[in-house]
Order: sequence, then structure tokens, then C-alpha cells
Amino acid sequence: MRVFVTGATGFIGSAIVRDLLEAGHQVTGLVRSAEAATKLEVTGAKAQLGMIEDLENLRRGAAAADGVIHTAFFHAFSQASLGTRLRVMLGGSPAHIVKRFMTAAVEADRLAIGTFGDALKGETNPLSSPFRRWPWRRGAWRSKQTSPIRMRWAALEPDPKKQLWGSSRAA
Repeated sequence: MRVFVTGATGFIGSAIVRDLLEAGHQVTGLVRSAEAATKLEVTGAKAQLGMIEDLENLRRGAAAADGVIHTAFFHAFSQASLGTRLRVMLGGSPAHIVKRFMTAAVEADRLAIGTFGDALKGETNPLSSPFRRWPWRRGAWRSKQTSPIRMRWAALEPDPKKQLWGSSRAA
């Protein structure tokens, strides 16, 4: 199986890449730097240089794969694009910089997940969530009636129509 992994050189992503390669899968990992690309390629995976905010690049990676495992998220200010950093810094009161940064990070994640879903189109191409046992309600994360932070958690709300715990099937 061809798997596209975001955050492929991060703490969780690198463990996932290792396990996938050991299981015989072909892995392409999203990396932010040439140094990270070299580190990833040494493991036997392919590297795709880019950022989580580059939706076209994410679309290409997901479209070339049979499934996506999304572990990337920018945790540090330096990991955001220049445009995002400028919007955060110059977007209002200095007292709200942290809130603006978190909103931008969650929005980037929301858009990435939407991009993966659009690129995978179909039930046979999986998008893995860190909350594996929580069935997502389709479209819940796209709600325009909630804030970006609320949208991230709306995507993770369990579907009451599906069995959550003790199920033998993968959710």
C-alpha cells in the first residue's frame, strides 16, 4: 500500500513511518526541510518537501497514495508560513497573539484534513485520525457556524449511530 504521512520525521510520525516500512508499505513523508528529507530517505521512505499550509502539495501527496496518515501540526511559530506569521503578529492587539497563532494552526490543520478528504474520495482510501476508535461524522469539521477551534473538535465528536467501544471492526 502507498501511504502519505504528514509529520513523517516528528515524534509520532517517525514511529509510524518505521512501522509502515517494516510492514512492507511504500511510504512518502511530508517534510519541511532538506535536512529532514535526508533523514527520512535514509529509512527507505520517499520525502516530499512542503508545508502543511501548501494545500496543492498536500493534494498531490494524497492523490498519489492509497491512504493518508496525518500527524503534522505546527506547534512553533517558526513552523508557520511567513504570511501566517505576519497575520498573527500584525493582526491586532499583542495580548491576543497566542490566540491568533492557535487559530491559524487549527485552521491550517482543518484545511489540510479537508484537502486529504477531497483527494482520497471514496470509502476504500483511508484517512487515519489519531482518534482511531472515534467514527467521524462526514462534514462535521466543515461547519461554518462555529469558530476554527470548535471546528477541530467537531471533527472528533463521535457519531452516536456507530458503536464506539468494544467494536471488533476498525473505525
